[in-house]
Amino acid sequence: MTNDHLRQRMLDYVIDRQCREGGFCFYKLEEPNGLDTYSALSLLNLLDVSFKDEKTVAYLQNMQNDDGSYDSVFLAFYSLKSLLLLNEKSKQDPWPYILKHIRNDRVDAEKLPTEITSAFKRMVFLVDLYVTYKRNTDKLIENNLQNFILHFHNEDKGFGHRQSTLGETSKALMMLSWLHP
Repeated sequence: MTNDHLRQRMLDYVIDRQCREGGFCFYKLEEPNGLDTYSALSLLNLLDVSFKDEKTVAYLQNMQNDDGSYDSVFLAFYSLKSLLLLNEKSKQDPWPYILKHIRNDRVDAEKLPTEITSAFKRMVFLVDLYVTYKRNTDKLIENNLQNFILHFHNEDKGFGHRQSTLGETSKALMMLSWLHP
C-alpha cells in the first residue's frame, strides 16, 4: 500500500464520520462529541488538509455556556483546541474560566478516594489550556501548579498517587515542561 493510498484511506475514514449538523462521531452516528471532533480535526491537521465547516464551528462554539463556562474542563479543552485548529474563536473569552479552574482544581493527595487512578487527569487539560491561552506570566499560579505536580513526585523518581506510573509520570513531565520550558 502506497503512502498516498494510506493517506487517502485515513482521510476518507475521518470525513465519513462527519455529522450533518457539525462535529464528528467515530461510531458514524449523528451524535457528535468533543473528543471525536478534536481527534478528527487533529488528524486532518496532521494530514495537512484544509477543513472549513461552519456547522462544526457552531457546534464547538455552542459547547460554551452563555456565561463563558463549560459543562466540564474536558469539553472546554476539546472545544477550544478544536477551534484553534480551525482558526476560529470561542463565543466568549475562555481565560476567566481557565483561570478559575487552574486556581480551584487542586487535589489533596491525602483526601483522594482509593478508586482515583490519576491525580493529573483534569489538570493536564487545564495546564495545556493555561499555557495555550495565557496572556502573561503569573509566577504565583505557575509556582502553585509546579508545587501541585511535584507533590506527587515519588522516591523512585516517578510521579503518581500512592505509586508511580508511566502515565502519571508522562503527564507530570509534560506539564512541568509546558510551565518551565
